[in-house]
Amino acid sequence: MIWYGNVPDRRKCEICFSRPMPKLPEDLSEAQLDGRACIRCGHEPQPGESMRPVEAWSRLSSQLFECVDTEACAKRLEEAGD
Repeated sequence: MIWYGNVPDRRKCEICFSRPMPKLPEDLSEAQLDGRACIRCGHEPQPGESMRPVEAWSRLSSQLFECVDTEACAKRLEEAGD
């Protein structure tokens, strides 16, 4: 389950051994929610590109991922914001 927006720090995930619930953006795409794209920049990896799992799961019970290449991810985010 994903808790969107600002989740109070007192709210703990019972599944994650009482670690705070992840705070994810509310505007994630379907590809981001089903684990096909980076949750930060939305990039869908090409064959041979690596993604790393994040400590969050979507309401679709999918493991979520982010780009391993953080510099490229930041650049894509910057370009998307322009």
